[in-house]
Amino acid sequence: MAALQTTTNPASRHPLAVESREMIKSCKQQNKNLSLFWIKAHAGLPGNERADELAKAAALKLKKSPDYSLCPISFAKRNIRGETRKEWNQRYINGETASVTKLFFPDALAAHRIIKKMTIEAETTQLLTGHGGFSSYLYKFRCKDNPSCTCDPGVDETVLHLL
Repeated sequence: MAALQTTTNPASRHPLAVESREMIKSCKQQNKNLSLFWIKAHAGLPGNERADELAKAAALKLKKSPDYSLCPISFAKRNIRGETRKEWNQRYINGETASVTKLFFPDALAAHRIIKKMTIEAETTQLLTGHGGFSSYLYKFRCKDNPSCTCDPGVDETVLHLL
């Protein structure tokens, strides 16, 4: 079903889907009728059972072992996860957003190790992000007339000021 959906999705750029769509287009240009259907596997349908037999036979005739057998899947997953986390951390560090959060957690990987052990509540999120009932934050959205703090009108009421 996934292959059928990928093939019929014009936005899909998967090479096999693109090639399949080109072949379908070529058939239509030759005035040939072509219909694609999803058929439930292992339901006893003769054509589907024959297709399964042919696919198994073709797989057994391959002289080359599949590339994915060269290393354990756990190794591949760990490497992909590590690279993804590095990319995430670089985007976090180099990003122009999350300035308040970066005051508490300058590194996303270290932050993740700490935060996953915490019970996060609304107030904690507001404090760590600066997105809460702080005058400086509310002033940005015109919910307050000025960003100053009640304790010192010359200073903006920010997370750091309150802490």
